[in-house]
Amino acid sequence: MTYVQTAAGWPGREAAALLKKLWQGTAEYADAVIALLLAVVLGVLGAFSVTSQNVTSAGILTTLAVLAVVILRDRVNKASLDHEIRSSTSQSQKIPETRNVDLSAEPVRLAAPTR
Repeated sequence: MTYVQTAAGWPGREAAALLKKLWQGTAEYADAVIALLLAVVLGVLGAFSVTSQNVTSAGILTTLAVLAVVILRDRVNKASLDHEIRSSTSQSQKIPETRNVDLSAEPVRLAAPTR
């Protein structure tokens, strides 16, 4: 079987790029993904009475703990970003004006080109 290269590249390159983005997103938010998967699995198993009530309760507590860690991490990141924005703003206010421009002055007229 022969492949014809298109403008976008070899076949499957788009799928590989999509999987790479999905993997990076999953790795970045791994704790939230784990909490979601845990909640779904335990919800389905609990709905069909496959697990005992103790296992379901422990799973709910574990899911809540993971979500608490996610919330705390986001608050720390927000505080750090807020501090960076405030320091950047205060630094930019310290920059003096380098040139005062009088916009009310008459415009400069250029002479017509000679031939």
